[in-house]
Amino acid sequence: MTPLTLKINKMDKNKYQSIYKTTSINGKSVSIFSALILLSAIYSNNFVGIIISVLIICSGLIELYGRKLLLAKNPLAALLLPASQFGLVLVIWVYSTFQYMAYDAVEAMSMLSPQSLDTIKGMVTNDDEFVSLVGTIWHTTYIVVMLVTAIYQGGLGIYYYKGSRYLLANPEE
Repeated sequence: MTPLTLKINKMDKNKYQSIYKTTSINGKSVSIFSALILLSAIYSNNFVGIIISVLIICSGLIELYGRKLLLAKNPLAALLLPASQFGLVLVIWVYSTFQYMAYDAVEAMSMLSPQSLDTIKGMVTNDDEFVSLVGTIWHTTYIVVMLVTAIYQGGLGIYYYKGSRYLLANPEE
């Protein structure tokens, strides 16, 4: 091996060693956060919220299981870890698209606190502008959620794919 090859291999090792910690922290946080949302959805009898929360919890649990497989050097980890992230992207994108398309001004305004309503009303001069601004906020929120999810979870999925393959191909690390 040349010194350059040794340096590249050391960089790869350092780059992918954090995958063990990342999968643990991310898998647990996704599962716990979604479990809290599930409790809220159950309390409010929100069927769609219950389904989405359960699917997101499954994504977190799959990530934790993938981590366990990676620690055991099981090749299935190279499929499950990225799949957990891309599955999460799919769930959030389907939900966000549905919410984006199902915009109802009256429902959206009923979700706002009185303080939020007052703040928004202070920004506009008439009711038409008010309804338009609420719609803009609603649609922008779901577009941002979709973009952030695609960037973060998609990037994490790619990292898990490359990292798990590297660590499985180099079991001594």
